Amino acid sequence: MEYHSVVFIPVCPVGVDFFGETGRRSADGVDRMKRWIFLLFLLCPGLRGGLAAGAEIWREPASGLEFVAVAGGCFAMGQDQSEQEELALLLGAEGAELAFGDELPQHEVCLAEFNLGRFEITVGAFAKFVAATGYRTEAEEQGGCQEYPIPRYRWLANPERNWRAPGFAQKENEPVVCVSWNDARAFADWLS
Repeated sequence: MEYHSVVFIPVCPVGVDFFGETGRRSADGVDRMKRWIFLLFLLCPGLRGGLAAGAEIWREPASGLEFVAVAGGCFAMGQDQSEQEELALLLGAEGAELAFGDELPQHEVCLAEFNLGRFEITVGAFAKFVAATGYRTEAEEQGGCQEYPIPRYRWLANPERNWRAPGFAQKENEPVVCVSWNDARAFADWLS
């Protein structure tokens, strides 16, 4: 049985690679997963349902972000035998191993109670972080961020784009965009 303080639920379309290029779990990958799951939950509202009756909300003073306590518990992580068989039929044994081999073997993971962000990281919260630290995002430092212009249908770097100027109007209470993994890490470190 493994004990972790966080869980990764791959539902969010944010490109997050906890395990590096190999896609294999390692002690470093699990540590990385633990550090960043906090931010993944903040960025992915689809991972959260409504508040349970009587749930306590805590407001982090520097950012104003709201957090809710999530009870700990255990779950089965990885694929069971029937899922493995279905993938082997769809992708072939080699394709299934290549695409999903890091999800084996299925094992029990138990989580301690943790705090979960109630909402996404907003433009306003990210602006507070930048004002407090003087942080410059990778897009600001390294020539813009990626966009997906239609009809070109592929990701292209745009040096004019960053979290302050994503290419469309944004309000302070909307989710921040055009931030990288490292930008998200810096934000999480600031909150910690």
